[in-house]
Amino acid sequence: MALPSHIKAVAFDMDMTLLDTVIDFKRMAAVVEEEFVGLGIPEDVIEKDRRMHSMDNCMKWIIANGLADELHTMGLRIEERSASIEMERVADAKTFPGTEELLLELRSKGYKVGLLTRGSRAYVEKALENAGISDEFDHMVTRSDYPQNESKPNPIAMEHLAEGLGVSCSEILFVGDEPVDWKVAQEAGSGFIGVETGMMKRENWVTLAGPSVDVIGIVTDLRDRL
Repeated sequence: MALPSHIKAVAFDMDMTLLDTVIDFKRMAAVVEEEFVGLGIPEDVIEKDRRMHSMDNCMKWIIANGLADELHTMGLRIEERSASIEMERVADAKTFPGTEELLLELRSKGYKVGLLTRGSRAYVEKALENAGISDEFDHMVTRSDYPQNESKPNPIAMEHLAEGLGVSCSEILFVGDEPVDWKVAQEAGSGFIGVETGMMKRENWVTLAGPSVDVIGIVTDLRDRL
C-alpha cells in the first residue's frame, strides 16, 4: 500500500516509535499529578485527564478557581523534575534497525521529515545525537518549545509542526506508538499509522481507533509504502 498522494510530510513520535528508549513515564506522570494535587485539584478531575491522556480538565479547573497565576511557576517545577527523569537513561537511546535508512529514503523521495514529541528539547536532542540521527529532520516540536498545554495531544502541537515544515496538517502522515499520537493526528486532521513497538498492539489499536486503523509492526515497515 503506497502512501496517499496528498501526503507531503511524514512525522514521527520519538520514544518507542523511532527510538528504543528507557524512560520512567510513571514517575513523570506522578510529578504532574503531585503538582495538581498540591494546587487542590479534586481527584475526579485528575482521573478524567488521566484516562484521556491530557491536562485539559485540570487546566480548566485551575483557571475557573482563580489559580491561573500559579501556572507558570508550576510549569517550571514540572519541567525541571521531568527533564531530570528523562535524562537518567538518555545514553541508552538507540534506533530500531533500519530507522536511519528510512529517514534518508523519505527525504530522497521528496518528503519533509518531522518529529513531534512530548519529550523536552534537551532530552530529544541528546537522544537523537546518541542514536546518530539528529540531522535527519526538517523540523521538530518538543514540549519545551511552546506552553505545556500546547503539547500533544493538543492539536495545536501538530499545527506548530506543520508550520515549521511548510505544509498543512492534512498533508502530514504521523507515525506513533501511543493513543495520544492517534488523538493528536485525528484532531488535527492528519493521517496516522500506529506501530507495535510500544505498549499498543494491533488489537489495542483496533479497539481504540476501529478496524480501519493502519498499523505496522515497526517504523521501518513504512519503507514498504514508499
